[in-house]
Amino acid sequence: MELLIVISLMLLVMGLGYSLYFYAQKSFSNYEARWIVQNEARSISRYLEDQLDTIYQLEILDSNPVSFDDEYAYLWNEDNQIHIRYIDDDDEVVSTTLNHESDLTVEFIRGKDSKGNFINNFLQFQVVSNDVDYSVLNGVELRNLGKNMSIEGGNTGNSLKFKTVSLISELPEMDYSTFCVVATASYGSYQEPAVMLLRRFRDEFLNDFGLGRTFVRFYYNHSKPLSQVIARSGVLRLLTRILLYPLIAVAGMILNPVFRLYGFMYMNCMLIAYILLKKSTLSVLYGRMGNFSCKQ
Repeated sequence: MELLIVISLMLLVMGLGYSLYFYAQKSFSNYEARWIVQNEARSISRYLEDQLDTIYQLEILDSNPVSFDDEYAYLWNEDNQIHIRYIDDDDEVVSTTLNHESDLTVEFIRGKDSKGNFINNFLQFQVVSNDVDYSVLNGVELRNLGKNMSIEGGNTGNSLKFKTVSLISELPEMDYSTFCVVATASYGSYQEPAVMLLRRFRDEFLNDFGLGRTFVRFYYNHSKPLSQVIARSGVLRLLTRILLYPLIAVAGMILNPVFRLYGFMYMNCMLIAYILLKKSTLSVLYGRMGNFSCKQ
């Protein structure tokens, strides 16, 4: 009877585990998509702030440019993509798209003071996601505008035509770093659910307190050579995944209330199974000892 109860509990735990896995996979995929959008929107906003800081002539356009004057640089939206066009230091035309992973648009707005009056040399811009409900509002003071100069064109628009005193740089490569380069090496992709969970564990738990941030810095400084060795060996990748299971379980239970519920149920089931097995083993052992005593 005890054995049947133990088997039933084990089957229950396995079923809960499979349910948890599929739930977690869906949740992590949704989180990953949102994380990529947020990361790219923030990166583009910082890039625009750096590039627009040295503008000395600016016009806000309410429609996409249909022709280009090579004396100016242009920023505009088209088909949920943010484009920039300019002449580089070799007098070559550079035309590139800033966002690659997400559908983003940008709106440019002349800044206002506390009384609602437009400020001649302050430009706001809002990078908006068309995939999820997320946007980044930023602004820059155009300190190089002359004393009697101001932002030309409309008060709002989705395109810019400008001149700048500095060379425009390319957008830096997006940071899709994971919590664990070792985990990425062992699983083969930063998009694996387990690696996504570890990234959440870094961003939402470890980075919230000093000791956690110290651990993350130490880990990044020393884990890259190890990850390169692991990535080259199938056996090491498998062993690393096995060693990471406890950390993944702890991270899941800390971050997700559903994980905590399943973890609590799992621990109780294992405890009950242990008690029943121990009781069954002791009963068999005492029975054999009693039979041996009777024979004596």
